[in-house]
Amino acid sequence: MLTATLLFLYATVASVPWQECVGNTLPEDDGPGARAARQACEQSPTTANGQPQCSGRLIFEDNFDGPALNPKRWRPDLQIAGYPDYEFAWFTNDAKNLFIRDGLLFLKPTLVSTANDFLTAGTIDLTKKGCTGEQPTECMERAIAFNILPPVASARVRSKERFSFRYGTVEVRAKLPDGFWLYPELYLEPAERRYGRARSGRVVLATSRGNARLKGAGGEDVGARRLEAGLQLGFDGRARDAAMRARDLPLGEAWNADFHTFRFRWTPERAVAEVDGAALDAVEAPALGLQQLLGAGAAAAEEEAGAATWAEGERMAPFDREFYLTLGLGVGGTIAFPDNSSSAGHPKPWRNKSVKSRLDFLRDKANWRDTWAWDDAALQVDYVKVWAL
Repeated sequence: MLTATLLFLYATVASVPWQECVGNTLPEDDGPGARAARQACEQSPTTANGQPQCSGRLIFEDNFDGPALNPKRWRPDLQIAGYPDYEFAWFTNDAKNLFIRDGLLFLKPTLVSTANDFLTAGTIDLTKKGCTGEQPTECMERAIAFNILPPVASARVRSKERFSFRYGTVEVRAKLPDGFWLYPELYLEPAERRYGRARSGRVVLATSRGNARLKGAGGEDVGARRLEAGLQLGFDGRARDAAMRARDLPLGEAWNADFHTFRFRWTPERAVAEVDGAALDAVEAPALGLQQLLGAGAAAAEEEAGAATWAEGERMAPFDREFYLTLGLGVGGTIAFPDNSSSAGHPKPWRNKSVKSRLDFLRDKANWRDTWAWDDAALQVDYVKVWAL
């Protein structure tokens, strides 16, 4: 009897929005279940889709148990990769790249056909196919000379315009991609760019480069042994790295060898990432805001006309607004892989600022294609959950 009562109260709490949960005045005819629910529900600093939430409440969940992606939760990207990562891919909802199987969401890379000189002389035009890009260059592109078309098709889904939240705990169980120049895009991205395109921030729930042995310019191992998570305050230099944290596995181990549970707790004062229950170093917002992590000039250099400044926001600005979920599979690009790095002794084949970066990447196909082994090259997601604080 007690168990049944507790289950009833739990179901009632989960179904009552915060506005109905708090307050000392209760209508006389609400009944004992609703009254208990309201007394149990406390206001959280979390908001979801602009609405306040009950503390500790599960506000988003997808276990990918259906035969297809739930359109009420996710929107697949259909666009050519663009700012800020400029991956060497275009994102599609093709069944080869995006599918659900055995309760797992797969986001998988495939090579684009080179038949009929498509990559060097063809056109990608998504303008009449429901392009999700924000810029014209993300919807249509023509190959011109050494500026070839993206040589890889990949997949990315977002909860944009479906679910966004401010402050909370996110948990993702996933197997990260294995293969040269692949990486997972497990992000929270701003629902609105109040602080401008570059300065509205991005939360990295977890990422790790797919290369088994990737050495940076200084000889450090920055490949699949290293997991990174944290806050990107911008996409250049110190703004990108100042609030990121990392954890390295012992030699011979890799983060993409098995499934892991990635958790990220985001509050009005701090952010902390966990992997399999072990926390990385927290990012604490200084009393005067995250600006202090960069120094006075660094962030100001990226300020945009008409955009709000971080000083106009809260202590965690730019992470004081609602963000949506992003799950994707990145390939190459101009940010994820440092220049002058080498993979298993083979130099990285492109320069991040080069106009020929896509072409140089494709020309090196013989050295990376065979490392993309079947499903192991995919980002595989078991579930995504979000709780209010």
